[in-house]
Amino acid sequence: MARSSDPPPTTREPVSPMPRVLLGLDAVGRRIGVTADGRGLAWLGVWTTLVYVGLVFYPDRPYRAAREAAAWAGLVALLSLYALGHLRLRARPEGAVRVVVGLFPLLAVAALCIWPFHSADLYAYANAGHLEAHYGLHPYAHVPTEVPGWRHDPMFTDLWVDQVPPYGPLFAHLARGAAWLGHGDLARTVLVFKVVDALALGATGALAYTTARRLRRARPDLTLYLLLWSPYLLLHHVANGHNDLLMGLCLLLALRLAADGRATWAPAALALGVLVKLVAVVALPFLVAFLVRRQGLRRTAIGLLVAAAVVALVAGPYLVDAGTVRWAEIGGSLAKPAYSLHAALVDLAHALARAVPALAPYEAAFRVVTQALLGAAFLAFVAVRARRAARRAVYELDDLVEDTVLALIVLVCVVSSHFGAWYGAMFLPAALILPEAHPLRRLALLLTCFELTVITFVGRARILDALVMTVLPFLIWRWMERRAPAVAGP
Repeated sequence: MARSSDPPPTTREPVSPMPRVLLGLDAVGRRIGVTADGRGLAWLGVWTTLVYVGLVFYPDRPYRAAREAAAWAGLVALLSLYALGHLRLRARPEGAVRVVVGLFPLLAVAALCIWPFHSADLYAYANAGHLEAHYGLHPYAHVPTEVPGWRHDPMFTDLWVDQVPPYGPLFAHLARGAAWLGHGDLARTVLVFKVVDALALGATGALAYTTARRLRRARPDLTLYLLLWSPYLLLHHVANGHNDLLMGLCLLLALRLAADGRATWAPAALALGVLVKLVAVVALPFLVAFLVRRQGLRRTAIGLLVAAAVVALVAGPYLVDAGTVRWAEIGGSLAKPAYSLHAALVDLAHALARAVPALAPYEAAFRVVTQALLGAAFLAFVAVRARRAARRAVYELDDLVEDTVLALIVLVCVVSSHFGAWYGAMFLPAALILPEAHPLRRLALLLTCFELTVITFVGRARILDALVMTVLPFLIWRWMERRAPAVAGP
């Protein structure tokens, strides 16, 4: 018999280390048949596909309330299913590669059927491609409005008719090919771009999976799932057709070639990424430091010469008439503050200038000075990291990936004046080949999940957009990193 001084017995079950949100998600998953076995994961694929099918009927722009409701419903459903799938896969020690790969075509086709409902960038790609493929005009020197009777050409979308594309020459070649395959049909041309992204996503998943296996990661199947089933990549890059995933694929290929000791070709793969989007160049000093350490100066120099030859071959046709290229317009579109932390600062300065008219003459100077300071700080940051990489006694592949991903996150999410919520595809594939517990891997996932909120009113709310898509995930990440040593994950 227990003594009166003993504490009363308790029937409470031990507290689960799984956060309450995941406990609730787990309970919902069981109710809809999503379990950790093959059948349950198949149900996960079916439910996820149905959400994408629902987004095929996304309301038109005049129906603002319906669009907002559809955006939030789709966002919550897709992110919940995505997190549930990760939870279920982690409960399977043997993994589920066949299920993940087998259901990916279903998800990709459903995403392909969603007409670009959020961004019109695809039409800028189509404009530039058609300008070159049909009219034989230099896409960096001419715009559609210079074509006589352009208004009667159904391929030209008037939203972008005065803008020179700020993308690299490799993507210009791809845009010309897509327009040629489209044969003057806008819908067919848009579909070609989307199919290219779907194929690129499949290739990215395969490359990341095999790289994770080569690096002997504990769960390469989780890397495969987080890429192929990512609502961020399926919505922004398959449904809405953004080209950032192509750069992310080239960067991942460069890292894989470096891991395989192919110093001759790794810089060339990175050069292809630069020829899609210039920001890939931030990986170059770290890649060179790694290759010199592993393969020696001679082989690295040969690799850099091969990369230079690739750049000359791809960019040459557009640089023959370099004097006609509208460099100022291209630079202006890249530097224009929009949706970024810098844009939020500029908007605050503008609001302050309106409240205090005496400050209005300094508004333009504030934008230029803050932009210059951010750029200088980033260059100093890369220089310090590159110097540290070159001086380290041991510089492993994980160090190379970490430096590359960190530099891209800082540039894209913090420093860049022009921010697109789809830019995360440039660093997400590389981040996912890091060990599962690596902080940058978790940060990349958090950032890209929060960047999906751009499809809601958040994407149209100045200052709030930068706070929700950049500042908030950084704060949550820091909170999670402080708790990580003390609290076990699910």
